[in-house]
Amino acid sequence: MRQEKKRVFSWLMMLAMVFSFILPGNQFNVQAEDILTVNADGYYELGSADDMLAFAQKVNAGEKELNAVLTNDIDMAGKTWTPITEYAGTFDGQNHKIKNLTFDSTDQNQGIFGTNIGTIENIADITGTYTENHANIGGLTAINKGKVVNCHSSVKIICNKNGGYVGGVVGYNITDTALVEKCSFEGTITIPADSTVSSAYIGGVVGRQRTGKPYIIGCVNRGTIMNENAKWMYIGGIAGYADDGNIWFSYNEGTLQAASTETYISGIACSAKPYNCYSVGTLKGGKCYPIAPLFGTNNYYLSDAEEQGARTDEEFKKNSMVNALNALTTSMKGFVPADCMFEQSNGYPALVWEGKGIEVTPVAVKGATISGDVLSGVTLAAAITGENDKEPTSVSYQWQVSSEEGYEDIADAVYPTFALPDTEAYVGKQLRVVVTGGNDSKVISEPTSVIGKSDKLRVTEDKAELQSFASPILENCQLTLPDYGSNGSTITWESNKPEVISNEGNVILPAADKVFVSLTATITYNETTDTKTFSVQVQSVDYQDALADSNAIEFASKTIYEAQTLDLPIKGKNGSEITWTSDKTDYITSEGVVTLPATGTQRVNLTATITKNETNVTNTFWLTVYSTDKGNVTRDKDELSIQTDVREAGKIELPAQGKHGSTITWTSNNEDVIANDGTITLPESGVVSVTLKASIVSNATTDTKSFTVKVCSKESQTKQVNVTFTLVGDDVHGANPHKAFYKWIDGYKTSYTEADQKTALNLIDDAFNEYGFQRTGSNSYLTGVITPDGVTLAQFMNGSGSGWMYMVNGKIPNFGMFGYKLSDGDEVKLYYVHSHQEVNADPIDTPVQTITLDTTEKVLTIGKQLQLSATVKPSYAANKNIVWTSSNEKVATVDENGIVTAKANGKAVISATAQDGNGAKAECTVEVQNPLEPVIQYLRNTAVTEPTVGSTGGEWAVLSLARHNVKDVAWYHYYYDQVVNTIKVTGNKLSNTKSTENSRVVIALTAIGADPTNINGENLLQPLADYDFVVKQGINGATYALIALDTANYSIPQVNGVDEVTTREKLIQFILGREIKDGGWAFGEVDESTTPDVDMTAMVIQALAPYYKTDEKVRESVDRGIQVLSDLQGDNGGYAKTSIGTSDTDRSSESIAQVICALSALGIDAQSDERFIKNDHSLLEAFLTFYDDKTGGFKHQQTNEEPDLMASEQAAYTLVAYDRLQNRQSGLYEMSDAQCMYICADNEHKWDSGKVTKPATELEKGIRTFTCTVCGTTKEEEIPQVVKKDDPTEATTEVTTEATTEVTTEVTTEPTTEATTEAPAKVNYSKIPLQTGKKTNVIQINGGKTKIKKATVSNKKIVSVTVKNGKLQIKAKKKGKAVITITDENGQVSKVTVEVKKSVPLKKLSLNKKKVTLKVNQKEKLVVTKNPVTAVTKLKWSTSNKKIATVDQNGKVKAKKKGKVTITVKASNGKKARCKVTVK
Repeated sequence: MRQEKKRVFSWLMMLAMVFSFILPGNQFNVQAEDILTVNADGYYELGSADDMLAFAQKVNAGEKELNAVLTNDIDMAGKTWTPITEYAGTFDGQNHKIKNLTFDSTDQNQGIFGTNIGTIENIADITGTYTENHANIGGLTAINKGKVVNCHSSVKIICNKNGGYVGGVVGYNITDTALVEKCSFEGTITIPADSTVSSAYIGGVVGRQRTGKPYIIGCVNRGTIMNENAKWMYIGGIAGYADDGNIWFSYNEGTLQAASTETYISGIACSAKPYNCYSVGTLKGGKCYPIAPLFGTNNYYLSDAEEQGARTDEEFKKNSMVNALNALTTSMKGFVPADCMFEQSNGYPALVWEGKGIEVTPVAVKGATISGDVLSGVTLAAAITGENDKEPTSVSYQWQVSSEEGYEDIADAVYPTFALPDTEAYVGKQLRVVVTGGNDSKVISEPTSVIGKSDKLRVTEDKAELQSFASPILENCQLTLPDYGSNGSTITWESNKPEVISNEGNVILPAADKVFVSLTATITYNETTDTKTFSVQVQSVDYQDALADSNAIEFASKTIYEAQTLDLPIKGKNGSEITWTSDKTDYITSEGVVTLPATGTQRVNLTATITKNETNVTNTFWLTVYSTDKGNVTRDKDELSIQTDVREAGKIELPAQGKHGSTITWTSNNEDVIANDGTITLPESGVVSVTLKASIVSNATTDTKSFTVKVCSKESQTKQVNVTFTLVGDDVHGANPHKAFYKWIDGYKTSYTEADQKTALNLIDDAFNEYGFQRTGSNSYLTGVITPDGVTLAQFMNGSGSGWMYMVNGKIPNFGMFGYKLSDGDEVKLYYVHSHQEVNADPIDTPVQTITLDTTEKVLTIGKQLQLSATVKPSYAANKNIVWTSSNEKVATVDENGIVTAKANGKAVISATAQDGNGAKAECTVEVQNPLEPVIQYLRNTAVTEPTVGSTGGEWAVLSLARHNVKDVAWYHYYYDQVVNTIKVTGNKLSNTKSTENSRVVIALTAIGADPTNINGENLLQPLADYDFVVKQGINGATYALIALDTANYSIPQVNGVDEVTTREKLIQFILGREIKDGGWAFGEVDESTTPDVDMTAMVIQALAPYYKTDEKVRESVDRGIQVLSDLQGDNGGYAKTSIGTSDTDRSSESIAQVICALSALGIDAQSDERFIKNDHSLLEAFLTFYDDKTGGFKHQQTNEEPDLMASEQAAYTLVAYDRLQNRQSGLYEMSDAQCMYICADNEHKWDSGKVTKPATELEKGIRTFTCTVCGTTKEEEIPQVVKKDDPTEATTEVTTEATTEVTTEVTTEPTTEATTEAPAKVNYSKIPLQTGKKTNVIQINGGKTKIKKATVSNKKIVSVTVKNGKLQIKAKKKGKAVITITDENGQVSKVTVEVKKSVPLKKLSLNKKKVTLKVNQKEKLVVTKNPVTAVTKLKWSTSNKKIATVDQNGKVKAKKKGKVTITVKASNGKKARCKVTVK
């Protein structure tokens, strides 16, 4: 009875609404047409209050694009105004006023207009009073998405409750096209003390300016904003809050005041970055910012303080203030109207449109000077003078920077000041400023001196140059701790544990264990100091051995089902002793004896203590020991599976016995459909979910496992579920195509089969796809809808309660759309509401809506376990039970409690599904041990210990390791030597029949950073320039030649005697010309019967991948090839057939490997791309089944017992290609990031003791040659000339030094070890000259390896000596000669003669290299040699073309682009040395 009464009442309400909407509306429409006049231009002429009311109701009836003009001032006294809800036309006030507006409403979006998406302009003034509860309020419009131009307001706004966005002209300025220009406010906005308003955004002109580029240009506030309550909010003179939007050429003269200290008050706007604005208004209370918290650019405020932007009253009234405010950046030019610029008035600067300007006599600018320290990080200021000592008018500034061509403008440097960034940007350059003024005058200042580095920049750069130390440190060594930075800063070091690492960097391994040492560098330049701390781990030898032995301990399984004795090692391979302790010796003793528990399981922690001398390392392993019965039940449960989708009557197999002896019985919760013995009776209709519970029993141990089985009636498999969907927008939001309650999708109809069990979300997505809509949010919670034209309607856009809701058959489900299963006749409605609290509809019973797992992705190694925890929502769901399943129990299993156990390599999806059958589900992807690292190690350490030139055991192994960035210089160098040795026999053509031999070697050499164009003088690319030779090998030759040429974008060499020269275009056309009719490629010639081959198709796609995006024919051909590869893929994810039409064979891992490489080259994920997932098996998962976890290699076929070398090599570079894709690195064959890997880095060479290759004589110097024992690199050191003991002449030599740009006082050299007759062999110089007052530390013994213990001098008046930390420092005091006697730490004595001179001029300058060849982005350090070594000079480095290569003042060259360039180092006396650099 109650329901019947409710229905009658509803019908009465509907009738009342119909009459109230239809009858009055018809009467008014007649009246409106009679009242309103339309002019010849189609504009409605509004001359009275009644006209305004009539026009408003006409627009609100749906005619939003009507245009109107005011023909008189409009007095709204005594009238009740209802806002024009949404306006899209042009409203021109023709400079008339609208007076005495009155609002007293609780509706949101209050103003003359609710939302403007059109143009409103030229309203001279708006007056009136707005009171009560308004969410968004604007004196003119609450929301603006269009243009508001030349509109002015003096309204009085009183916010009592919901303040929202409140502005004197516009409440909320939103969308990228919104513009507020030449508007002003002179009224009041008040938040009374007893109001409940909080978190409001209140501005004199605009309440809030939304993120994007809605502009506010040329606006003024003279009004008053008063917040009298204690709540926090944002208040601004122009805008309350601006979301970084642009506010240009505006100013505030009004009063902004707050009683709350939590209110943010900004002269212009909070959060904005205003440009060319000023504020002279009054700011009181709250947290005040004169302009904005971020201040912006070129803004000013009234203050006597000496701060950024502060100007006195007198300064504000000068013409110079107008000049400064009118500076235009590049983005402003052409956008800021001329009448929005500032001009001089009788007071503060005014905007031109205000008409307050006074006539100013033009004054020319006569002079300009720049003041300020010429250093990075300093602000320079331009001071100008005018004609006849008057202030120049119409001044503009443009700062310029010196360049090779002269001077060029600095973008947007148009202000009287210019802040130099504290970076290298302008260092070494000069600035000047170009100033224009009245009477078309123009002056250019004198340039500044060369800009230098600030002390802060010097310290910052030198700090950044300090590199971390390799950690852990495994041997005694000497760390290189720089004493000076490249910018001249001094660097001192302090260790917190000097007994391990001294302050000088001497490392002494601890006797035991490991130690963490903090090394702190203090970088100082003049008074500026900074620090940088490095943490270094130093391991004792014993710790290293013990740790290695600890890591070597492994257990085959950590789940124990049988009584046994575990093999617990007691000695490590590195000599350590291993002892074991158990926390539960009843089950596993310390000797490893396992006793099964009587019942259940026991978790036992076995701890290994690995001892080497005084060092101990512990490693704990936890093992689970099962009782016999528990083990049987657990294993049988893990392995139990049944059919879960039934569509035929009969019987499903329900195992009665487990493999491990447990008994299994079954119970059904619906025996009418599935009996306990598995007999199926199909339901007459619909789809029934049946829960089958297995009870697994072994003696007294019992466990259960439940399965949800979907049983589909015959009817359900054909029966159509017909459903309807409607999408309804809101009534006030947005520009067209939004309409008032417009049904954006009206009655979309579709059907599914009942067995499909589609949800409301499926329906919504299908409708959206059909109509071009998009949704945002999640499957359970829709946050927004995007229309086909890109307009977004999202939650909260129309208030805090607004958003999207869905309804089914007039009822509202209390769960997500994906949780509602569709039934025939369902009508689903997705609609936008202003407040969810206003919705009144019956609910739908609540199933489980969402399941959330605490972990969604996890990587495990075999044997590890993971406890998953599930959260079910809503908490009041009727049935919250969860069913756990694994997508691949061979990879990972999961028990009823969510404990996951990793079984084998691969990936498995662990699912938690709601037992109530509504479909709620959560997943965790478990990846078990990626075999990339093991297969790399298998190649390096087992299969290819010495790489050769060959298709196996050579290039592909080299490619794999190099592209995975494996560091092993000796291994790569061994391969490089093999290539050199091969070329000595074959020349640059490695095979007379196969061009792929050259291509393969080029690929490998490029990968290790070698130059294939110059291997022992031979160019391996030349044979590939012979097109006939390349294509003689067919598509294979063309494919690999193209790959090789593109590895480093090599230029094809010019070769004589070749009939046809190879080009990339020819290779591509050759490959495309051999495409099979329906797509794909094959080995050999192509005819009508040719079918595509998996391997060849995949290899071709790899070669064509670089051209996929730029060549349409390539793209079409590759897309066909991808489809072929997808079609050939088998149900198990791999390739059972190598080509279409062939018979089934045991698939090979190599075919899958090539396809994964091809997909990776195109950026396609072989694990997740739907085209390559068959029967829930991905391509990558199928590939990993060939992995042999015993060896780390890969098998050729599944039936093989041992790994195969070719399969392992291809697997390695395939996994590298996939890994690079996942890490967003360049592709396998895109080697722009390749590094030199076959030659040691400069600081990593291991030099032998050297060999004298040229003895020194009295007439010339000798040479000692050192060879790196790792990479074979050689270096030469000069041996000084032999000097007779009685020879009075000065012997000087060229010694390699790293020069700086400062005057050299201390020189560090790489000393020689050859003997002279003046001193024992161990001292590097027997005589040196030294300039008066200078110091040097050039003298070394045994290349600095032997420390100096003490030194004495024959004449202390001529030189003084000091020995510190084993180093000798000599200081020249006065002219003359003195002999220094040196005693080293071994007691040996050496002597050095020092001649002190007034000056020691440089005689010669040379570089260690005269020619260098580099690749783009490669670097090379040139080392300068001075003769004599102690010559005092400044050095300057330069390049002949910065675009090709640059050089810093330390001689470090960086290649920029292809070409040739000369690097020059020049001394202060004009001596030069040059090096020619070729960049390829």
